[in-house]
Amino acid sequence: MELHSFFWHLVFEYLGPQDLVSMASVCLIWWEIVFRRRKAIAQTFLECRDLTLANTGRLYQLLPLKLLSGLHRINLSGTSISSQHFLQLVSTARRLRELNTQCCAEIGEQAIFKAKSSLRLLRRINISQNGQFSILVIACLCSIDALEEITARGISLEYREILFLLNTFPRLGNGLDLETDTTDGALTFLTFWTLFRTLMI
Repeated sequence: MELHSFFWHLVFEYLGPQDLVSMASVCLIWWEIVFRRRKAIAQTFLECRDLTLANTGRLYQLLPLKLLSGLHRINLSGTSISSQHFLQLVSTARRLRELNTQCCAEIGEQAIFKAKSSLRLLRRINISQNGQFSILVIACLCSIDALEEITARGISLEYREILFLLNTFPRLGNGLDLETDTTDGALTFLTFWTLFRTLMI
């Protein structure tokens, strides 16, 4: 074992699960120390509820999937995660409450549709800056009963599409918040307009 690896082993022994996750996402060497070389440290990871892999490229591929089962929050923003790996990840982490896939251009729409059954407990999701997504992904997410918040900045929606979402999913604006570039004022206005029309009938 090299001296610097031995030093990091000693340092990592004193860190809790949250800090270990943060350290593991810094570089490949630290990742290997946390997840491959120290079983005790990897065991500690099982107690962790949050995982941040933001802007780590394809480093997610080195994470043993079995360690994801207890996670409540995963931040994948800016990673190069593929649709296949995304589906593997969410099917393992079935306790997810929050998921951030902002700027994950390699996740296709079909992957979101297929992942829906694994995301039953999801409360918040960020799919911003994914130009490959359309209203279909947002509609799919709106149908998740536990979901409370969808952030979809950078995904273009027309007013008629927002109206369609409002008419199809009554929880929008009333228990389910949708944040897009288009909906800042439009959703509030359309919700008011729909309510007004209902009262007038």
